[in-house]
Amino acid sequence: MQAMTRSDDSLESIQQLIVTQRYADALHKLDGLSDSIRQDTQAHYMRAVCQRLTGCYADALATLTEMKARAPEHGRAHQEEGHTLRDMGRDAEALTAYRRATRFNPALQASWQQQLRILDAVGQTTEAQRVRAQLDYLAELAPPLVGVIDLIAQGALLKAEQLCRQFLLKRPADTEAMRLLADIGVRLGVLDDAQFLLQSAHTLDPDNVRVRIDYIKTLRKRQKFSDACSHARQ
Repeated sequence: MQAMTRSDDSLESIQQLIVTQRYADALHKLDGLSDSIRQDTQAHYMRAVCQRLTGCYADALATLTEMKARAPEHGRAHQEEGHTLRDMGRDAEALTAYRRATRFNPALQASWQQQLRILDAVGQTTEAQRVRAQLDYLAELAPPLVGVIDLIAQGALLKAEQLCRQFLLKRPADTEAMRLLADIGVRLGVLDDAQFLLQSAHTLDPDNVRVRIDYIKTLRKRQKFSDACSHARQ
C-alpha cells in the first residue's frame, strides 16, 4: 500500500509539471522513477504527452506503441497517438487513431473534434454529420454523466455506478442517467435492474432512441424475445 501511495504521489507531481508546461522537467522526473512505477500505464501516457509537446514525435509514437501493447483498449493512448500524428502533419493516420480512441472511449471529446476537423477538410460530409451529432450529444450531457461514460470506458464500473447514482439522487427523472446506470447493470450482469431502469426511462421519454435500443438489447439478453420484437417493430 505504501508503494502504491508513493507511485500516486510521484505521478501526481509529474502531472503538475505537465500542467505548468514544464515538459522537460516532467520527462527528467519520469526517468528517475523506479522501474515498477515507470512501467505504469499512466507513466507511459505522461511520457508520450511530454515527448509530443517537446517535438520528439518518433519517441512519442514508440512510447505509445509500448503502452498500447500493455493496454490495447486505452482510449487516451489512441487519442494521444492521433495528436502526435496530427502534429506530424499525417492527418489520414491521425483520423484512424482518433476513430479508435472514440471506439474505446466515447467520452473523448477532443478525438471527436479532431475527427470532425479532418472530415470537414476532406469533404466527408456524411461521416462528419455523424461525428457532429456525437459532439452535440456530449455537449448537451451533464458533465457528471460525461464522467460516467469515461469511467465505463476505463472499466471502473463501481466508480461509474456511484457517480451515476449520486447524480440521480439530484435528478431522478434524468433518462440518460437511467440509461447509463442500466448499461452499468448489464455489464455487471444485473439484468433485472437494468430492464426496470430502461423501462422506466422509456415511459418517461418514449421517443428516446438510445433508451429504446438499449431496452431491446436488454430484453434479448433476458431471452424475452417476444417483447424485444414488439419494441423493435415500434
